[in-house]
This record gives sequence, structure tokens and C-alpha cells, in this order.
Amino acid sequence: MINSFIVNGLTQAECESETMLQVLASRHPLTDKRKRIAGSDTTATALRTTMFHIISQPHVYHALRVEIDAASNRNQLTSPIASDVEARKLPYLQSCIKEGLRICPPGTGLFDKIAPAEGDSYRGQRFPGNTRIGMANWAMQRSQEIYGADANYFRPERWSESSGEQKQRMESTLELVFSAGRFTCVGRNIALLELNKAILEAGCPERDI
Repeated sequence: MINSFIVNGLTQAECESETMLQVLASRHPLTDKRKRIAGSDTTATALRTTMFHIISQPHVYHALRVEIDAASNRNQLTSPIASDVEARKLPYLQSCIKEGLRICPPGTGLFDKIAPAEGDSYRGQRFPGNTRIGMANWAMQRSQEIYGADANYFRPERWSESSGEQKQRMESTLELVFSAGRFTCVGRNIALLELNKAILEAGCPERDI
């Protein structure tokens, strides 16, 4: 298992995190069953919706194929299966994945947290202790203030067109798809690895979408 993680480009920290998850999974089948279902369902949702938007827009599909074909012709993709590290070096592929996660977040719950007993405040709003505070991820990821006037549309180019503070704001907002801090999705790295490899392979010359 660890060798597979290393071969596919995970860092030491990522290997440690994912290995612990898998070990705990084998020891706690009932608890982990729920975790595995959640991880597989959300990743599958992200994969389906991202692929749907790619093949629904010919110019997006064409741009992705051009990038993948060029990398393949330069022998920058391992055969028969490209690695996660190689996939991360394809900017348009990464833009497509980010845009897919943004336009249709696989987890649409409120991800509510509980304010500490002494209460808390955010942007001038005071919350009493033990108040449940949720976030509407779907609305957050379609914010025109953050992503522009066309936030309701799948447009991967927005990620290459933005820069500086604006891009940093977009990136940090997108990360909320996986929650944040100690609540960050433990399967985040594996999910991104799967998206990278699956979408890249589907777009390879010998595997036409």
C-alpha cells in the first residue's frame, strides 16, 4: 500500500496520513464503512460532474485534449498509466478539476460547527456559546464576489486568468469543499489523486472520452 502511494507521487506526510486512515479502516469496519461510503460517493460525484461539464463544452474538451496530447508527445506522461505528479503539472487539467469541484461541490451539507462555550464572533456578528454555525458550500462556490459575474458557469479559464490576491481568495474558498483545519477531509489527497489520474487517462489519445 505504501509503495503504491509513493509510486503515485504522495509525499511522506501524505503517505503517513493516508496509511493511518487505511489501518484504522481495517480495524474498525463498522465505523469505517461509513467513511468509505462517504469518500467513494463524493469522489464519484466530483468525477461524474467534472467529466459531464468537460464533454458538454467542445472548446473545453478540445483544450484539455491538446494539453494532454502535447504532454504525451513530449514523453511527459508515464505509460500505460500516468502518475499523479505528472497530472499535477498539467495546468488546464488542474483548472478543469478545480472548476468541477467548484461548480458542483460533492458535499452539500452545512458542515456545521459549534461555537465554544464562551461564544465567538465573525465579521462583527456575535454568536452565543454552543451555537451551531453552518456554511452553504453550494452558494459559497458560486459567489460572484469571489469568482466573478459568470460564477454560475463552468469555465476553467478563470483559474489561469486570475492572479495575486484574487487567485489566492479563489483557491482558499475552493478548499472549503474539503472543510478546513482539524475538520479537513482525511481523504482529500486520495480524492484529488483519483480525479487527476481518471480524468487524465480518459483524455489520453488512446483512450478517447
